[in-house]
Amino acid sequence: MIKIGILKEEKNYTDKRVPFSPTQASFIQKKYDVKIYCQKSDIRCFSNEEYEKEGIEIIDNLSKCDILFGIKEIDENKLIFGKTYLFFSHTIKKQPYNRKMLKNIVKNKICLIDYECIKDRSGKRIIAFGKYAGIVGAYNALLGYGEKFELYKLKRCFYYKNFDDLKEETSRIKLPKIKIVLLGNGRAAKGVVELLENMKITKITKKQFRNNKLDAPIYCKMISKDYNKAKDGSKFSKVSFYNHPNKFISNFENYLDKTDILINATYWKKGVPKLFKLNKMLSEKFQIKLIADISCDINGLIPCTKQSSTIQNPFYNYNPIEDKIEKAFVNKDLTTIMAVDNLPSELPKDASKNFGDQLINNVLESLIGDGLNSKRIKEATISKDGNLTKHFLYLKDYIS
Repeated sequence: MIKIGILKEEKNYTDKRVPFSPTQASFIQKKYDVKIYCQKSDIRCFSNEEYEKEGIEIIDNLSKCDILFGIKEIDENKLIFGKTYLFFSHTIKKQPYNRKMLKNIVKNKICLIDYECIKDRSGKRIIAFGKYAGIVGAYNALLGYGEKFELYKLKRCFYYKNFDDLKEETSRIKLPKIKIVLLGNGRAAKGVVELLENMKITKITKKQFRNNKLDAPIYCKMISKDYNKAKDGSKFSKVSFYNHPNKFISNFENYLDKTDILINATYWKKGVPKLFKLNKMLSEKFQIKLIADISCDINGLIPCTKQSSTIQNPFYNYNPIEDKIEKAFVNKDLTTIMAVDNLPSELPKDASKNFGDQLINNVLESLIGDGLNSKRIKEATISKDGNLTKHFLYLKDYIS
């Protein structure tokens, strides 16, 4: 019988998410005739007792398990030799802070399956927390704007019982005239839209946004072709943009003086043009008051995202004159950044249930049925038997 372990989250004590809720774990145990163990934790959004009531055994040591499910990166000193792990490794972009972890994963002959790399036939990601990252990111953007200018007060997201409670309360809030630009078209962007529309913020076109005369809060949703152009003046091509981003430049400058809040929910990779140059922030034309960088790529699309922030302290100001980070809201003339890298943790139960459903519907059948030979699983496997797999050989220099 296959033994599955649910890891406790140890990277950040504010991360209360789980890969499976107690009821989902019970369902899996019965449907697939597997045994599930849950690592003891005092911080997760579902208690140890809730798992026990569903017939899931709580233990400290998961070394008896074959497959281990987590959420965020694992402490490299607590890796168990030869096991199969599933979690967000944050290594496929050669993130320097996880180099040592991946090196130890390979050394310990661990089979690492990265959620971020599990895709459907069209190459689209199918396992993600994007929706709730978008919801919380948009909420924090509005909360921060209100706090910065002392216009209105919102309580922190984690004080709501769940998303339904949040929707009910925020639907009654009257917002001032705020102009918001949303970048993106994926799960996170859809989560942003859900929250903005629940708060009765009107969607308008790019043309309307530039010439807006509405006396109401509005937002404009943009995708890559809306704020990038080919250097040679040719027509924008999505294929060319993602294969040869160096042939494009950003033309977002047209919106720098029209935007109060910028919400970034895009996928970014190295080479894609930055949205604006840092020196543009010194211009009077730059009127963006707050940037909610949901994607949280350090020095990525948003050049003033200099570091990630935390749930405890989600905001910081960026001073472009001295190129340094300062305390949020003190100087209202500086742009405020929100770059929390675990936003869904503020609505952990909703986010976890949604995530668990994705795993049940898209991964477990392949993992338990076909095992590691499943095409979907193989293509998401970064390392196995002490080696990088063929899809991830480009990481060889990263861990050498």
